[in-house]
Amino acid sequence: MLDLTNLCADRYEKMGREAVNLLYSDHNHTYAAGADLVATSIVSGLKAFPHSPFLAMLSARGRDVPTAEAKYVRENPSPEH
Repeated sequence: MLDLTNLCADRYEKMGREAVNLLYSDHNHTYAAGADLVATSIVSGLKAFPHSPFLAMLSARGRDVPTAEAKYVRENPSPEH
């Protein structure tokens, strides 16, 4: 599981309200820069999973994205049989 909500919220907090407001056209829809920030957050989170199968699929830009802290990812439990 990727905790995208908290990953983005922590990034927004570091940026400050005024900078974050510039990323949104309203309370729900981002401009391209806001969408890029969320997409970059997703990539950084996917990179944080141990043995992530997504690493081989990343573009050069994706490989350059810093890996998210481990606190934002958690392995899903195996289904019980």
